[in-house]
Amino acid sequence: MREIKFRAWNFKDKKMFSAEEMTVDQMAILPDGHFANIDGQHTSRSIIYSHEQMLPLQYTGLKDKNGKEIYEGDILRREIGETIHRAAVTFEEGRFVTSHPGGGIGWTVNSATSEVIGNIYENPELLK
Repeated sequence: MREIKFRAWNFKDKKMFSAEEMTVDQMAILPDGHFANIDGQHTSRSIIYSHEQMLPLQYTGLKDKNGKEIYEGDILRREIGETIHRAAVTFEEGRFVTSHPGGGIGWTVNSATSEVIGNIYENPELLK
């Protein structure tokens, strides 16, 4: 069974929050996919963040060839022969795949041959 966890991109602060950081900050993901900052003593003071504020990004359950966890939105690099491919991880039709803006080559995420080199929020230039 794969580990279920999320990290989140905060659009306002332009910061990626790891699953560990969200645990420390008492962030929880709600059934509708929104995040809530839980106030332990007064739940009425808890803050719910819309997807326009914080976007959940799911862990694929895989690690790249260097042992780094692969999440939705990560940019993977993969060499096939002499050719280097770069693409972003998305979840489509029940599986994690890669896609490239403009319809570039995609592949099913394979941890043995892929390397995380960034993500589409902090490093969009890596896909150009």
